[in-house]
Amino acid sequence: MCSLLGINPIQRFYYINDGIYGSFFFGSEHYGYRIEPLLEKSALQQRPVYNSKIWGQTCCGEDLLVKECQLPDLEEGEFIIWNNMGAYNQVLCSTFCGVPLPASKYVFINNPKYSIPLQIIQLYNKKN
Repeated sequence: MCSLLGINPIQRFYYINDGIYGSFFFGSEHYGYRIEPLLEKSALQQRPVYNSKIWGQTCCGEDLLVKECQLPDLEEGEFIIWNNMGAYNQVLCSTFCGVPLPASKYVFINNPKYSIPLQIIQLYNKKN
């Protein structure tokens, strides 16, 4: 389906397993995150793109994370990457509506300029 201007008139709403009571306390637009679907380049080129909104997991009407963005047709279980989330996004998390706190994942870049000495990693692993 295509409109006269070549813009797809269909709007998609996506619901993710985090929200304003989790990592997005002030919503995503406040922080300037860049979002992108985690798909192979060939899949991105083959899928239609829709004007989309991204909502959090609660029933709260304020749990709107992205008011407007362009995303391809995504399937349940596919991921959206939120670039530049930063280190302090989970400070204000709550367990509103019984939703558990989001999990943290640590990413290490294999680049000597940004490397962390092995002793620090071993020390961290011993404490946790």
